[in-house]
Amino acid sequence: MEVFTVISNAALFIPAYTAYKYKRIFRAPTLFIEAIVSALYHLCDYSGHCLFQFQTLQYFDFFFAQLLIVLSGLYLIHFKRGYEWIEWIMIFIFMCAIVVLQVVLPGELYVQAGLIAAIVIILITYWYIFGVPRYNLFYLALATMFLSMSAILFSYQTCYPEGYWDIHSLWHILGALGITFMFYTKKPAHLYQNAAHKI
Repeated sequence: MEVFTVISNAALFIPAYTAYKYKRIFRAPTLFIEAIVSALYHLCDYSGHCLFQFQTLQYFDFFFAQLLIVLSGLYLIHFKRGYEWIEWIMIFIFMCAIVVLQVVLPGELYVQAGLIAAIVIILITYWYIFGVPRYNLFYLALATMFLSMSAILFSYQTCYPEGYWDIHSLWHILGALGITFMFYTKKPAHLYQNAAHKI
C-alpha cells in the first residue's frame, strides 16, 4: 500500500496548474518539480528503485516541501507595483535558510517549525504596519483548514509508524488542496508582478 505515497503526489499537479492559471511563474514550476521529486523519493524509499541516491532524493524532497510553506505564507503579502522584487529577494533568503537549517538542525519538524514561526512573524508585522488586505475569506478559511490539517498529520505520522503510508499520502493531498485554495484568496497576477520583467 506504500505505493500511495508515490501516487498521492499527483495531487500537487492541481495547485501547479492553478498557479499557472494565476500567472505565478515561480510557484507553478516549484509545485510541479516537488510532485516529481517527492514521487521519486517515495518510490526509492519503498521499492528500492532509485533514480538518484536515496539521501539526495530525500534532501530535494525536503527542500521543495519546506519551500512550499514559504511560498504559501509569502503569497498573503500584497507587494505593490514597483516593490514585487522584494518578494523574490525574500524567497531567495528563505531558500538559503532552508539549506542551512537542513544541515544544522536534527530533524524535519524543527526546520518546519522554524520556517512557520518566521512566516507568522513576517505576516503579523506586515498586517500591523500596512493593514490586512482584502482576501477572499472563504478560500482563506479553506486554505488555512487544509494546511493546518496537513501539518497535524505530518507531525502525527511519526507516532504511528504502522499507518505511515496512509497518513503521509493524506498529508500530500490535504497540503495540495490547501495550497490550491490559497491561490484563490487573491486575484491572478499581472505580468508586471512577476520577476521576469525585473530580471
